[in-house]
Formats: sequence, C-alpha cells, structure tokens
Amino acid sequence: METKRSYSAPAEQVKGNYLFTRTGVAGDYEGSESRRRRGVEVADVVVIGSGSAALAATLSLARMNIDVMVVSAGNRRNEVSESMHGYLGHDGASPGSFYSSALDQLTRYPTVSIRSAEITGADGTLDRFVARSADAEFSARRLLVATGVEDLLPAIDGLAGQWGTGVLHCVYCHGWEVRGRSVAVLASDGRLPVGVAMRLAWLGCEVTLFTDSDEPIAPHTAKALRALEIATRSGRIVSVTAARGTQLVHTAAGSHPVDVTFVQPVPRPRAELAVSLGCELTSDGRVKVDAQGRTTVTGVYAAGDVARVDDHPPAGNVTAAATAGYHTGIAVFNDIWDADTQRRINQDG
Repeated sequence: METKRSYSAPAEQVKGNYLFTRTGVAGDYEGSESRRRRGVEVADVVVIGSGSAALAATLSLARMNIDVMVVSAGNRRNEVSESMHGYLGHDGASPGSFYSSALDQLTRYPTVSIRSAEITGADGTLDRFVARSADAEFSARRLLVATGVEDLLPAIDGLAGQWGTGVLHCVYCHGWEVRGRSVAVLASDGRLPVGVAMRLAWLGCEVTLFTDSDEPIAPHTAKALRALEIATRSGRIVSVTAARGTQLVHTAAGSHPVDVTFVQPVPRPRAELAVSLGCELTSDGRVKVDAQGRTTVTGVYAAGDVARVDDHPPAGNVTAAATAGYHTGIAVFNDIWDADTQRRINQDG
C-alpha cells in the first residue's frame, strides 16, 4: 500500500520528486496560505493536472499572490520518456528532474498548495466550484483544467513495452538523437506517416516505411519516397521486438532489423472532467477555449494538450503547453482581480 504524508514545512525544506509520484511515497505540500473550511479545502484557484501547462499556470498565479492549489494523481504524458528536448534551458533533461525542479520552485511561494489526488468529479458555478477526489473536496472561485492527453498506441504487439525508449513519435522531440540511424516508420489504422519518414530522411536516417497493408502506395507518394531514398515494406505489421540493442519489425512477409521505431499514436484528450462541468469540445475531443484559455463555462479555464483554440493546432509539446498554461494563469488572475477590484469600487460608492 502506498504511504501518504502531509507536509507543512517551510518551502526550502520541501525538496525532491516525491509529489505526484506513481510509485514510492506520494506527498502533499501545504502552502502557508492554504485554508480549510468545514472539511473542504479552499483556494482561489484549483488547478487540475501536473504537467507543464498546469505548473506554468500555477507559477503565474502564485506570482500575483493568488491562493492556488494544484491537484493531480500524476500520469503526465511524457513521464515514460528518457529525456525531453526542444525546451530552451532544459534540452536533454529527464522529465522527472524537470518536474521535480518545477515543483521545488513552486513550493517557495506561500500561496501554493499541492495535493496528490485524482479528481473524479466537479460542479458548481462562478466563485462556487467544488472539485472532488475519493476522500476530499476542493472549493475554488475558478477552476483550471490541464489534464492533458493519453497517447493510444496502434494495436501492434511489442510497442507498449518500448514506448518512450525504442518506440518514439515526435521527430522534433527525438529526431536529432536518432540521426544517421536505421529507423522504421509504421503506418497504422490506414494512416501513412509519409511526413515523418521524409523528415527523418532529412536528418540522414536510413528510413523504412512499413505500410501495414498490401495496397500499393499512390504514385505521387511513391515517387517522393524514392527521391528521398526511403524504402517501403508492405504487408500487415505483426509485432516489434527488441533484443541486444536491435529491434525487429515483424510483418506478414518477414522480419526487418532497425535501430528505432516511430509510430503515430492517437492522442485521447482527458476531457471527462471538463465535460462534466458542461464545457464544449472541439471536433477532435479537446476542450474548446478562446485565446485566454476560457472555456464555454464561465469561471472554468483549460490549457495545454487537453485544450484547443478554434482550428489552431493543439499544444503538442512541453514548450507550447507551458506557454499556454502561463498565459491562461494570467487570464485567470485578471478575471479575479477585475471582479474584486470592481466590487471594492462599488462598495465605496
């Protein structure tokens, strides 16, 4: 059974990556400004999630002296990766060290509280929202949903066990590290990731595109692949195995050795909580937001991979998600500041 601790130490004493862990000790951090009211934990803003969008939003709120509580059970999208790339100042860092540093920085702010819990439901209206876990309730004036997405891998044996290490998906995140190597690019569910294969060829990789089909490739596509010296293999993909530093892509026609494999998972937005609050979704299942991160429910905001502005591309990586989270946090502050300032003006007369 997982041991759970509660901490109420000065921020400088709260160190280490114990928050939001999936194994080991799960810990809470009690900011000095957090409050309890009739058994319900109360904050100006409850941020649901623990990825870069959630933590960046928390930082922007904390720096404006907003009482903010972060609640999450973990499950970050990139936690299976050995390293993260493309984030200036953190290029090559492990996700664990990045998030540990971020949490250590956040707990220096007295208005920040951290809770390790899975939010299972929420309801309410402006200034009166309540989010619930199995054994606690969290009351807030505003909610910020940053629950991210789950990557659904193709139904090919062997992918899940190598996901984030020998099986990758993002050329911009991992392409530099595999440059010049032998790479398999796998089609799935009728999707032929030609663009991925061509970009890997640009990086000098020896690329083989596995079509997962016996159907011929369209002539104009086949011409482009030949021009870039990208090999193709037809036939149903059966499995991907690894042994002694080499992968084997097994198809109905035989087995093919490569160094690393790229696939295109289907991102499933973790939008259930937003839906339960009445938020509208986009056509791809993400939470519909405006440029400020406002959802269609007043007082509820969303940021990061789970959210999308109209037809704009979703965040998709740590840098973009953190940027969206930070700006959404500012929008939440401005919302609260404007309401409270106007109330004081009206009270004066």
